[in-house]
Amino acid sequence: MSSETRFDENEVYDILRNERRRHVLRYLVDDGDASTIADIADHIAEIESGESPPPSDTRQSVYVSLHQTHLPKLDGLGVVEYDREERTVRLLEGADEVLRRLEGPTDADATPLAWVFGVAVVGFVVAVGALLAAPGLAGGLGAAALGVVTAVAGALYVHERE
Repeated sequence: MSSETRFDENEVYDILRNERRRHVLRYLVDDGDASTIADIADHIAEIESGESPPPSDTRQSVYVSLHQTHLPKLDGLGVVEYDREERTVRLLEGADEVLRRLEGPTDADATPLAWVFGVAVVGFVVAVGALLAAPGLAGGLGAAALGVVTAVAGALYVHERE
């Protein structure tokens, strides 16, 4: 899937702030990108009730909320295609961006932050060592370390905004 739809950050958070919408997206990813509303409702009702099969009132409540609220919202934003007549749901290419946020950060996402942390630790150690060994150098070395941390953090900020 390649994402043509660009969501602003608030739209993504709005989509993901509801647990049932998150369950729908996870279910569709795990179930091959398409399913029926009945199967999705059963799955979510099992999670919410902790029972298999779920109580019929829980299943009905989930089904109604999916049909009336959550699936139309996801459909309107271009995340899923919800066919009301057929009662089927499938992921659209526009879901990529939302799914990346749903899955959370990857190791590749964390690597730049690890660098910032590492540089900050090294800068702190150098600054403390310089202060203890040669108080006159402490200010210069501390400023250099702070400069490197600031530069890396700034680069990460610009990268995230792109």
